[in-house]
Amino acid sequence: VYRIARSDQAKEMMNQQVIETGKLASVGELASGIAHEINNPVAIMVEEAGWIQDLLEEDNFSESDNLSEFNRALKQIQTQGKRCKEITHKLLSFARKTDSNIQKVDINSTITEILDLTSQRAKYANIAFEKDLQRDLPEIQASSTEMQQIFMNLVNNAIDEMEKTGGVVKFSTRSKDDEILIEVSDNGPGIPRANLERIFDPFY
Repeated sequence: VYRIARSDQAKEMMNQQVIETGKLASVGELASGIAHEINNPVAIMVEEAGWIQDLLEEDNFSESDNLSEFNRALKQIQTQGKRCKEITHKLLSFARKTDSNIQKVDINSTITEILDLTSQRAKYANIAFEKDLQRDLPEIQASSTEMQQIFMNLVNNAIDEMEKTGGVVKFSTRSKDDEILIEVSDNGPGIPRANLERIFDPFY
């Protein structure tokens, strides 16, 4: 009876893993679609702002008292538009990379990219990011996608636990004995002792 119960439990866990994998795939497709949809109008906005700026440089506008304010507003539109394009580019890149190819990875850049991608969610939850990244770290051979997943999961888990109280998530990197040491910490409540044995179970 015990073996049958264990077998049923294992099957149930497998079913849950299949469901979760399907959800992740759907989220990736959804993110990719949204990024594409946002990219197109943002690109038009930036182009139109550039065109308006060109028009303002003509003689009949050069005497306007509001010219400096116009230029300031247009510059802000262009800056924020480019920022939107960078965010959607990162989102597309993250959604598309489903392979586990080993390649050269810049750990500091990967961490920065993930923190940029989750910065708005953290801001709404009153959570601050701190970085203590050693400069000139050597690149490592790793799967860029899997490193992104690791950092993204750590950040999201921290935000989930601290979104009601706020807090700090800190990333630090340094080289030590021909290795790169990456430390991630937060000041949330921590993992209950009863759950520690299960933290490496898939999707737990």
